Amino acid sequence: MGRLHGWLLPKGMCLLLCVLPLVWWPALAWAEETANQTANQTANQTANQTGVRYAVHFNGLDPAKVTELEPLLRSVSLCEQERDALLASRFLLLRRARKDNDILTGVLRSRGYFTARVTSSVTYGDQKSSPPENPGSATPAQVLFTVESGPVYHLGRVTIAVSSPSLPAPSEPERQENPPDAHPPDTASGVVMTPFAVPTPVALSLSPGAEAISRKIFAAEEHLLQEAKNQGFAFAKLAKRETLVDHDTQTLDVVLRLETGPQVWLGAVTLTGTEGIATDYLYQRIPWASATPPPRALRYQPKQMEEAKKAMLTTGLFNAVHVRISPTADERGLHPVTIELIQRKHRSVSSGVGYSTGTGVNVDASWEDRNILGAGEILQVKAQVAQKLLHLGSSFGKPDFWQMQQKLLLSTSLDKEDTEAFFRDSFGVDAGLSLPLTPHLDFSYGVGYRLVNEIDRSNNQAEKLFGLVSTPVKLTWDRRDNLLDPSHGWYMNFLGSGIVDTLGTGVWFGKFADQFRLYYPLLDKLVLAGRLGAGTIMGSPREDVPADERFFVGGGGSLRGYGFQMAGELDRNKRPLGGRSMLEFSTEARWQATESIGLVTFLDGGRAFANNMPVVNEPLFLGTGGGIRYKTPIGPLRLDVGVPMQPRPGVDPSYQLYISIGQAF
Repeated sequence: MGRLHGWLLPKGMCLLLCVLPLVWWPALAWAEETANQTANQTANQTANQTGVRYAVHFNGLDPAKVTELEPLLRSVSLCEQERDALLASRFLLLRRARKDNDILTGVLRSRGYFTARVTSSVTYGDQKSSPPENPGSATPAQVLFTVESGPVYHLGRVTIAVSSPSLPAPSEPERQENPPDAHPPDTASGVVMTPFAVPTPVALSLSPGAEAISRKIFAAEEHLLQEAKNQGFAFAKLAKRETLVDHDTQTLDVVLRLETGPQVWLGAVTLTGTEGIATDYLYQRIPWASATPPPRALRYQPKQMEEAKKAMLTTGLFNAVHVRISPTADERGLHPVTIELIQRKHRSVSSGVGYSTGTGVNVDASWEDRNILGAGEILQVKAQVAQKLLHLGSSFGKPDFWQMQQKLLLSTSLDKEDTEAFFRDSFGVDAGLSLPLTPHLDFSYGVGYRLVNEIDRSNNQAEKLFGLVSTPVKLTWDRRDNLLDPSHGWYMNFLGSGIVDTLGTGVWFGKFADQFRLYYPLLDKLVLAGRLGAGTIMGSPREDVPADERFFVGGGGSLRGYGFQMAGELDRNKRPLGGRSMLEFSTEARWQATESIGLVTFLDGGRAFANNMPVVNEPLFLGTGGGIRYKTPIGPLRLDVGVPMQPRPGVDPSYQLYISIGQAF
């Protein structure tokens, strides 16, 4: 077999066309943004030199509640929030303070201080009359808010007034036999109307005698409305509340009003906007939905509507979903439902480019159809070209295969790869099933076959042919907030596979690898990120395991600062041998310097080991460095420079450069 030299990309042309624009783009943007910020800061400093500096103080707060009230008052005070926007005169500052009087009084009354009164005054140091000639250089002015809070009022009488259509009240035994969440009796219509069970004020957290705090009253209203909807009153709405302050008893009487409307039982469901999509596929994703009136009526529940929206959106076929219930019931007492679907484009094309010192320029492109057979089936074709790799792959996924949420996965791959460790031509096919165990936990398993013709460069250039049968099992737990640029959450992945050769080499082994990533926002613009990975191969000795199945460490997605696959044992020709086990970690501090520019510093470590378990007397390789991130609509553009902390003479260059889309991990 020949090497890849006949089709390698021209290095000079790729570097000029691909690498330099990617390097200069974020650099120029950063320079422009820095210049704008400098100009703004200069303008602000000029204005601040002539403005009146001041401090804000509060006097008269209840000592028992000063730690609670003062931060609240400062959070709404104009004087406090706009303290950096300096005013030109004492008169303007006094006017700003007087605006705060009403704001602060309103906040205190919302906390139950219904006789509260706030006044304000402005002084300059010890001078209480006219300001000094140069206020910018004087002692800061003092803005003093004097608070006369008065007593805290408490809740008096709490009344819940409900208006609803006239219904025959069921007897007490009927209420026990048909609780709100139960199915109605199997009658001709399947509909049994029940009156609204009014919650008590205590259930709404409005106990008489409690402090009369406005936000608790508002929260009780929302709780009351949600309770009505949970009991099937889909069109329930709040009416105008009534409040009465009694200054003699220092209490607040409250009347919450609710208009329930009719109790809603769901009828036939109509889907609109389904052109080109099989409606049977969509209906089966909503267990309670059918195109015809159901034989057994189902009472409205808010969670059913949310589940219907989620079921449609998770198909990946729609941009938006709107659920509408008819306010008019049919002859059976059922309310028809219309689900309006707004489709997204089913076909898309994407491409990307990257660069690293170890592997050179990398270009990839993909085409995807998310509704190839009309029932949410996904077909994807992907190609990748690099100086040391050619890859062509396809994948097919069929949702709801055999059972709801289970997906059939089929894939093929054709690869040609030439690295320092090996050269290979391979063709593979895989089939498997994927099933979500929870909203964030996915489990998949399957079987694959791969035909590999490879030259192990560390084994006397021996050429071998393998026919590998594998049984992969994968478990993924993903709680990240963003796939390309996570700022909090975590990710865990475990992959295990039994692999056997079918072409008489006697090779067999089990391969297991796991990875854990953690993202923690330490400050407003600072995120700490960490990654830990490990793997082991059990079975055949290292020299018998196909080279492309061994573990290698080093490179932009592994250990930065070292060459691709180079962090491990080398042969006499300084070629990597790979290992039967590996251990690697990465830590990053990600600081968002501006709205579009981020800075990163990192420390990576890792190594591939000859044994099937890491060996203590073989130290890890360490690499460190930094990078820049430039935010784009498709994710951050990454540029990292890594430096080896234990460079080996004649093996490890002084630095490695990495450019790609997305964070390193």
